[in-house]
Amino acid sequence: MRFKLIALAITASVASASAMAETPYNQLITNTAQLNYSVAGGATVTATPATADFKVDRLVKFNLTPNTTASNAPVGEKTTVGFTLTNNSNAPIDYTLANLTDVVYYVDLNGDGILDANEETDGNKITGKISLLQNDGSANFDGHIENFLAVYTPQQGVDGTTQEIVFNASAIENDASFGTVGDPIVPTPATEAWNKDIAQTVAETDADGNFITTQSQTITYTYVGANIALAKTVEVVSDPISLSANPPAGYQPKAIPGAILKYTITVTNSGSKDAALTLSDTMPSIFSESDINTNSYMQSINGAAAVSLSNVIALTDTSNNVVTLTFPNVTATAKNGSDNGTVVTTFEVTLP
Repeated sequence: MRFKLIALAITASVASASAMAETPYNQLITNTAQLNYSVAGGATVTATPATADFKVDRLVKFNLTPNTTASNAPVGEKTTVGFTLTNNSNAPIDYTLANLTDVVYYVDLNGDGILDANEETDGNKITGKISLLQNDGSANFDGHIENFLAVYTPQQGVDGTTQEIVFNASAIENDASFGTVGDPIVPTPATEAWNKDIAQTVAETDADGNFITTQSQTITYTYVGANIALAKTVEVVSDPISLSANPPAGYQPKAIPGAILKYTITVTNSGSKDAALTLSDTMPSIFSESDINTNSYMQSINGAAAVSLSNVIALTDTSNNVVTLTFPNVTATAKNGSDNGTVVTTFEVTLP
């Protein structure tokens, strides 16, 4: 009987490997099998080693986490929500944040989710990419994390209504070997075969099996502001018959030529903040400036006694002979307890 003695050894090496929590992308992994054998007790023969090499592929995975999903948003004031962007990929990845109306981003230097005075500076604004490293697994390493603040300053919003704003962080290319630097990262097509000689890109998937290269978080803002309602009425104060020497008994004046009409414009603020009003009134084309009683302009604020307005501007558009009245700016104060803020403006005209 003849015997063969075989000794098999396998060694593996990683080119330029370092101690990482996860194997870095694009690293060359070399696995070498070595074989020694002898036949019938003869001399040991060493076979030619056999190697298998491959490059580690890139896995894109990250988290965008807000410190709240709902916040009040006073109109005209800054509202801050803190976010943490964490790169869990096996590669350094660059990210961009969504460009949103009335939103400014700042680095949260101390990670407390509050916009501090030293953070609200032009130099601390985030206007371009956020570059995050791969987590190296050490206890105090934080190069894979960015804390930032989204500061929303709404310019308008009805008191008590809500607005959902979607904040996005998108992974963008920082390795020219994969694509154009600065463009969105494009994963390798799912059906493309693995190529051991080229690092390919995949990403975590959503519930539908789509690669995730953009993470989204929705914040619901409740506006704290004014709630303005505008109403206008007209009544007949008098007419030539009611002012005559012998009006019918119980006569109610009508809108006939020569009648005095009183317009009432009421602005009501049922909201939580004052509102600066710019009030104007475009008159029907049958009226000219001479039909308006300039001594009749009156205004009452929050139920106080009406006062005369002396600086109302009446301007005629000569192209269509339409008169527009512009009243002085005034403030409709916020609701106080059960009392709404009101501004009541009246004036009189003669029906031609």
